[in-house]
Amino acid sequence: MPLYEYRCLSCDHLFEELHSMNADMPHCPVCHGQVQRIISPASFRLKGQGFHLTDYTRTGPKTR
Repeated sequence: MPLYEYRCLSCDHLFEELHSMNADMPHCPVCHGQVQRIISPASFRLKGQGFHLTDYTRTGPKTR
């Protein structure tokens, strides 16, 4: 199940909910107001030469 992040439109409280994609929109746990889903940045980065150079070339992986 995905973890979603929400912000309350009434009190600006931030919270996370773990639920299925088809679940109803939750309410704020503090004031029970309407919430809006927040799109969070990814929690990982691809650094270095990266998978693109080593895994997705037309000639295959490069050898050193």
